[in-house]
Amino acid sequence: MPGNISEFLADIRERGIAKTSHFDVQLTPPVVVIEPDSTGIAPLLTLRCESAELPGRQIGTTDNRIYGPIYKTPYDSIYAETTFTFVDTAEMDIRKFFERWMNQIFDSETNTIHYIDDIVTDIFVRQYDVSGTTESLNTILQFQLFRAFPTNINQLTTSWGDDAPHKLNVTFFYEYYIIDEKKMQTNFATVNDLTDPTQSPAFYEATPKSLEDLEDTTRNFREIARIAEIEKELPGYSTKTQATNPPSSPPGTGGAGTDSGERAELQRAGEVLRLAKQSNADTRRLIQKINEENEMLKRKVKGILPGSTSI
Repeated sequence: MPGNISEFLADIRERGIAKTSHFDVQLTPPVVVIEPDSTGIAPLLTLRCESAELPGRQIGTTDNRIYGPIYKTPYDSIYAETTFTFVDTAEMDIRKFFERWMNQIFDSETNTIHYIDDIVTDIFVRQYDVSGTTESLNTILQFQLFRAFPTNINQLTTSWGDDAPHKLNVTFFYEYYIIDEKKMQTNFATVNDLTDPTQSPAFYEATPKSLEDLEDTTRNFREIARIAEIEKELPGYSTKTQATNPPSSPPGTGGAGTDSGERAELQRAGEVLRLAKQSNADTRRLIQKINEENEMLKRKVKGILPGSTSI
């Protein structure tokens, strides 16, 4: 029932809440920014990061209409820039570091820019569980921001009427982010509890995390199948196969004398091969679906389909 305070409190006690204070940021500076006297800047940035933003995401859409109401078609992911706040040291080391980094991106004296691959880095933002201790915190969510670099550092106000510490706000651009999904699969069901193989942990681990990994994943499954076919040609393969079904093993074939551990190994190998074949088929369907969606998008962009917008 909505508004039941006892159910709400019970859920809070059972499932808890995520707190804004349980986080940290890991930022490894690009090599071109590190100076001999600043090798300890990475742990300093983690220690001095007072606040951070978990990144946001928006789906870009375009309006379409064939007949009737207008509907939106998604075509892109839009990532907003994110800002971190650092409490600076007495020597203003953090301000100096980000000034060096931005000067490597664009040198204001010479009006030259640096090669992009040399001035970007990945940033990790982790959210911790409130049940952890200071010695061992449990990461419940981790964002990885790819190819990030600072785009803005704020002005620092000085005043005789205020004795507060300097806090540096640094805004970062990044190309995209991913969530470390392995941190979130503790509640996944087992294979036997699922009717959809694409929701099983085996398929989850086998599914590529990016388009570039699709072909590699497919090749891996094909290699597993190829090895299984080679095993069939090895001496004693038929004996091992019969050993998995002792009642049907004829005398003298070695079925009755096969070690139980060897039979269990063979059964496990068969189960791995079955899951690999299933995942391979699911991966093929995923590749086909992606290709079909890409072709549809290309046709819409070119204005071939009715109601599409031309670019």
